[in-house]
Amino acid sequence: MTAPASMAPFTFINDAEPGALPLRAAVANAAAELHWLGGVPLSRALRGGDAACYLTAPLSAFLRYPAAEIAPERPRLAKAMQRLAGLAEMSGLARCVLLGNLPLSTNLAAEHGDALLHAAEAAINKYGNGWIGLRNLRPDRHAPLIAELERQDFFLLPARVIYEFPQGEARASHYKRDRALLRKLYTPLPHAAFDAALLEQARAMYAAVYLERHSRLNPDYTAAFFARAWETGALEFTGLVGNGGELAAFAAIHRQQDIMTVPLLGHDVALPREAGAYRALVAHLISLSAQRGLLFNFSSGAGDAKRKRGAEPKLEYTAFRPPGGAWRTRLLQPLAGFIRQRLPLEAFIAQGA
Repeated sequence: MTAPASMAPFTFINDAEPGALPLRAAVANAAAELHWLGGVPLSRALRGGDAACYLTAPLSAFLRYPAAEIAPERPRLAKAMQRLAGLAEMSGLARCVLLGNLPLSTNLAAEHGDALLHAAEAAINKYGNGWIGLRNLRPDRHAPLIAELERQDFFLLPARVIYEFPQGEARASHYKRDRALLRKLYTPLPHAAFDAALLEQARAMYAAVYLERHSRLNPDYTAAFFARAWETGALEFTGLVGNGGELAAFAAIHRQQDIMTVPLLGHDVALPREAGAYRALVAHLISLSAQRGLLFNFSSGAGDAKRKRGAEPKLEYTAFRPPGGAWRTRLLQPLAGFIRQRLPLEAFIAQGA
């Protein structure tokens, strides 16, 4: 089985190969190991990762992260969710294997359905006594793959709302305003212009936004990951430079065929609000995707702002296969169906997604 082109540059992350970067050296709070099944990455969570980032730990993604978000307003529910996470560890979810799981907010493995199904068969043979999962599934894009996974005893749970900018230049008024701001105050910085100092500035910007402002359960990318992703071209770095020559914002782009995602981005949080560095960065990314004729999957979060700039919401799912497969899946399917019924796209958006 050959490596899908979009995943191949990330083979520098591998816990099984001497000289490669272990997952925990790439993401400090991964609490997992990453191996490759042919050309498909596979991460395996390590038990006891209470502070593990949501990319590698389903308990963080479904329980601990949302519990932390709602704690200020609904402390009792948040505590109940944290207790439930502790109980769920006993089901074996704390050592869940995630297929196609690079340490990125949005994986594109599902675009390679055949390779992923072969990897699923191999994972079931090797890890079938434990939980197996697969993130970033969308019925509108991956219906045949989902049907095959269900035949392999996986069931689906709604996970998050992502926002997608269709191919072509956005026409929303908010985007046009931000584009004007971009042209007035900033100059785009290409991948080749980044050096060690700029990469470290970019890493600090990412940490200030995603770890300090939002949640420690977001991935804590290391300097080694930034450097290797830039050196190998696994991610294309771009930035915005202000009129004084300082880096004001950055993003790292992952491209696969006609899809563009942005696993890393950040801005200088010390800049005044009127500088609009983040808004200008988003306009820059939308413009880049349009120039290149790409579908721009802008992940989750800041839903209202993304909708105002022309993005379309899509509900994304995670598939799980419980230990032992078929009979446990038959027990869990009704519950999964009830959850899907109670949490349609509109329910997520109503809650601020």
